[in-house]
Amino acid sequence: MNFDKATHPNVGDSNLALLMYNMPRTKTQGIELLNRWQKEFSNDIKSYEKVKKMFVDNAGSFHNLIHDMNFPNVSLNAYLSDIVDRSFANLKNYQSTSESLKDLSEKFYKTSSLEMFEKGEQGSSDISEILGGAIARFARFDDPSKALFEALRSDNIRKGLKEFKIADVTKDMFNPDSKQFKDIDIYDFTHYLLMVNREPNENNPTLKRLIEAVKDMQKESEKGIKQKLETPSEWGHNYSEFKNDGLGAINKLLETKKGFVAGAFHKEGLGDIDLVWGNKDYGLEHILKRREDQALNNGISETEAKEYAMSVVKTIPEVIEKGVKVERNGRMAIEYQNIRVGLKDNWKGEKLPNHWVITGYEKRSENSESLYTSPLITKGETLPLNSNEPNLTTKN
Repeated sequence: MNFDKATHPNVGDSNLALLMYNMPRTKTQGIELLNRWQKEFSNDIKSYEKVKKMFVDNAGSFHNLIHDMNFPNVSLNAYLSDIVDRSFANLKNYQSTSESLKDLSEKFYKTSSLEMFEKGEQGSSDISEILGGAIARFARFDDPSKALFEALRSDNIRKGLKEFKIADVTKDMFNPDSKQFKDIDIYDFTHYLLMVNREPNENNPTLKRLIEAVKDMQKESEKGIKQKLETPSEWGHNYSEFKNDGLGAINKLLETKKGFVAGAFHKEGLGDIDLVWGNKDYGLEHILKRREDQALNNGISETEAKEYAMSVVKTIPEVIEKGVKVERNGRMAIEYQNIRVGLKDNWKGEKLPNHWVITGYEKRSENSESLYTSPLITKGETLPLNSNEPNLTTKN
């Protein structure tokens, strides 16, 4: 549904309702936010009405952009309440756009430290403040509603992204950091809003410094996302000193009974392989428990069963070192003699970048069926790390 005709230039209660609908439910959300700023602007009600009208007139523009599949990663609705809030604050606290930019630049741009970007919530607050400053600038135009309306049009956004060398229709094959339009995020969109509808002489050092601050925030955000994917919080502490030391990693996790070792193993053609302690449902603890249960079912004592399970997991390094990579029906494993170690490349649906994690261990006797009669976790399958395969070891 397209709301352009309904939102500009005609303004009504339906547009206000649409604007409220697209705001996240926060403490600064909705009518309460507008009422608070109306009181703040009690001595300058015209300025309040100017900003309010600019947003209400463009309720449909925001709605369309939020739901525009050409820019699926912008996620503007998560910031809309804060943007409105910061736009009012910016107009009230600064007499001019240049004054606002200078203050924001000095506040957010640091050449030697990015400590202010360490906390996720603070990062969202920071980019919201800059977004608010960028949009408050439109309130100083002769026709704020029309100026913002044009800036939020999908075709104008694409035009600006290309003009300002933020993104393009296709990636630049000579620039690995280049982006397509569909890949832009809230930081790229902020960069665009800071640049659009400016006079040539406005592209000054202050503006450039602020844009660099936005880029720094973006890098820190991407770094945080990457770290989250590489080290899921459920795994606990990473005993990094045992990287590329498979047996040492196993012994450490057997000792601590918690945590994981990123890159405990490395296999040519696969890359790093992580070892996770986990719990009774996944990881090394799960493999131990299954081998113990298997041994107990074969009629040996509990002590002997534990010893058997320990001996089993300590063969994993040899299997990975000497075995061959095997993939059938999207199921990845390393097989050596009569043993197979199963691998997985995701955690709860999130791709693990450039590495795998051990998910299972199977052993069979010479006269048992093929290892591949039992299902392995599929590459890309969103299951927990476990080895709930059928028991393939025959009783002796």
